[in-house]
Amino acid sequence: MIRKTLISCLATLAIGALLGPLPAHGGQSDAREFLANHWVQAEAGRYGPFATGRRANEVANHYRQRGYDAWVYSAWGDYYVEVR
Repeated sequence: MIRKTLISCLATLAIGALLGPLPAHGGQSDAREFLANHWVQAEAGRYGPFATGRRANEVANHYRQRGYDAWVYSAWGDYYVEVR
């Protein structure tokens, strides 16, 4: 019982450390806006695999809105986004 609790606490701390601090001044909409603006550092490269073409297109549109060229392509049943 103690081991299970300890492992779940460590996992929670690790996930919290990966997400980083959220702004303390706002509500849920501010947190969503913060995560949307800091979702991924926009860099050229290949992103994926994504399970659906719809999700790959969402990611590609995210980069297109930031001024990058993005293409969606399929390989072996998975979808990838190429950003330049």
